[in-house]
Amino acid sequence: MSSISASAPLVSVFRHPAHFPSSVWDCLATQPCRSNIIYAHAVKLAAAAPNTSLDHSTDLWIVGWVSEPGSTVAFVVACTAGPIAPYPVFIFTPLPFSTLKSGLVQQHMKSIIHTLRLHIRPERLFSVFSTDCVADAFAAAWAKETGVQLANPSAVYYHAKLMFCNAATLKAGRQNVVADGAARMRPAVVADTEKLARLCHGFAAVSEPFVLTPAQAHQEADIMIQNRQAWVCAVERPGQATELACVVAVTRSTNTVSAITKVYTDPNWRGYGFAERLVRHVCESLLRVKESVVLYVAHNNPAAEKVYRRVGFADTTDPAGAIESWKEVGFDRNAVQLGHW
Repeated sequence: MSSISASAPLVSVFRHPAHFPSSVWDCLATQPCRSNIIYAHAVKLAAAAPNTSLDHSTDLWIVGWVSEPGSTVAFVVACTAGPIAPYPVFIFTPLPFSTLKSGLVQQHMKSIIHTLRLHIRPERLFSVFSTDCVADAFAAAWAKETGVQLANPSAVYYHAKLMFCNAATLKAGRQNVVADGAARMRPAVVADTEKLARLCHGFAAVSEPFVLTPAQAHQEADIMIQNRQAWVCAVERPGQATELACVVAVTRSTNTVSAITKVYTDPNWRGYGFAERLVRHVCESLLRVKESVVLYVAHNNPAAEKVYRRVGFADTTDPAGAIESWKEVGFDRNAVQLGHW
């Protein structure tokens, strides 16, 4: 394990976000779109904490400070778990990309990795998701520190831009007609479970390496319906069973921002514009109570980006105006225990 010099960036460790100092909450709340990947989970856990004096969570949160604990936040790291499996390590920085010089990032990553190694086994960390330069710096330092190499043949599981939509950017859309039937945009209900599970399974099948078994997809559908996190496009035709053509999941929310985390259309129903209609409908509903809706769209998926731009999504930028680009970097699957998100 590498040693840390006295001049290395300082970090603080928390087992529960209810213990965050106000400076961390202020940091996350000041940039709620950019921090949503961490902020939403922290808010959810803090609100659900029955007794903040008891701390038995397996989650781990690390805060890297610019100077001393309680000062300006440089990085917030979340090593947490979801309802199905552990999440990747998420890292958020409020700092403008232009200030993230390689030496500064590397020093912070060294301190953060030193702390992570005190609390987790190397096999727990199957991937890291952060802005490009931070993800790359962390992945290189973690591989060097632990000997766990990057995934092969491609270590980049996901490379995407962060986009947002609000009341000012939201655009009206056209209606699509389905022959001999109608399409309704609505929240998923318990009766949809089996059909929603098939959509979840289909989405995961094209999201390597985070595939789901049919049983896991059913579990995910159950959870989303129970938590009112899934919206569907239901195609209803006379004399036929209702079909679910498309799903949009909204699984990360704070007081002001919600994140669309899954958009998937059944291959049999592509070409009707259902994804655009459903995403717009979900945004219209969310923006009645939220200030913004965010989502990630892969750089190599221009068709999806066009759909989102027609709805009204625009590029999210850092405090200096640089467009947000995020990357998930994975580690050798033979040496880690793969999670899910």
